[in-house]
Amino acid sequence: MARNREHTSDYGGFVLAFEPRRTEKIAERLFEGDQASESFSAMDWEFFDREIVFLALTPERAGISGAALMERMHGSGGTGKLKMRIYDPVLFETSVDPSEIRELGQIFDTISTAEHPRRIDSTVWRNLVRRLQQIRPEDAEALEDLDRKRQAEPPLVGQDARLQRLAEQRDAIGLALEVAGMDRNSALGAVQTESIAGAKSVLDILSAEPFHEQDIMRHDERIFGKIGVRSCIDTSLL
Repeated sequence: MARNREHTSDYGGFVLAFEPRRTEKIAERLFEGDQASESFSAMDWEFFDREIVFLALTPERAGISGAALMERMHGSGGTGKLKMRIYDPVLFETSVDPSEIRELGQIFDTISTAEHPRRIDSTVWRNLVRRLQQIRPEDAEALEDLDRKRQAEPPLVGQDARLQRLAEQRDAIGLALEVAGMDRNSALGAVQTESIAGAKSVLDILSAEPFHEQDIMRHDERIFGKIGVRSCIDTSLL
């Protein structure tokens, strides 16, 4: 099984690539401002609650197309697999060519795949981030924001029954928003972890849920209750 790693100040992330057909689908989702998902080998994947990944989204050649956050989704991506959400992309206008970061060594020899993740040494990682900020200055602050988000409160991951139910509810609401063509991340926002202990449903711990959508969701919750249907935000699950 994969293990949660303790957070340290010496962080090193991943340069991540996918097989060509999957690359096209992930790139399409991320360039549309949406999120993507991928299943990783649970046998080999040792991870923090939240990771930063640089993404190789040009299958015909090596290059770094941008960065994103990645965290574990509730449930499994299949036997021996971990389902990971890739979101909050920072995508460069043009991919960074290997020649632009040649002085950092063979970065592209440590590209990760879903079956073979390779964490980059923390010193090399810091130098890589610094170099990318230099050659893509328009994205420098956005890359800083990603690291701040990585170090923010952890996502809803754990074996506790309450966390699992809240994670299921959040993923169900997020899926409904995606089906409706809405921006999942802006609608749901971050998790207010300090409110988890007293939460009756995931609606109580979402930081960016617009007030008018709260009213609509609460109204629907009452309707489901009246007709005896247990909704994805049914507080009896907790």
